[in-house]
Amino acid sequence: MGLNKIVWMGEVVNSASNLCNKAHKGYDSKEIFVSNIIYSNLNKKNQELLSKNYNHDCYHGDIIRNDMEEWYQDNCIKKETNNIW
Repeated sequence: MGLNKIVWMGEVVNSASNLCNKAHKGYDSKEIFVSNIIYSNLNKKNQELLSKNYNHDCYHGDIIRNDMEEWYQDNCIKKETNNIW
């Protein structure tokens, strides 16, 4: 017996999926997209990390958390180049 139930997740999931689909595709699309509503709820410091993407009517940014990037470089990239995977 499988799961064949339809689940309605609503417009929030649909909007998030659409933003993910657009992010980091093309010269005018940075890695992270957020909706106008999410942007308006951010504090000033976090709003400054993003810029308006007029082509997609949202905000976007290339935001990297340095400690997470360092962990990724140390634990993923270096191991891949050493054929540990």
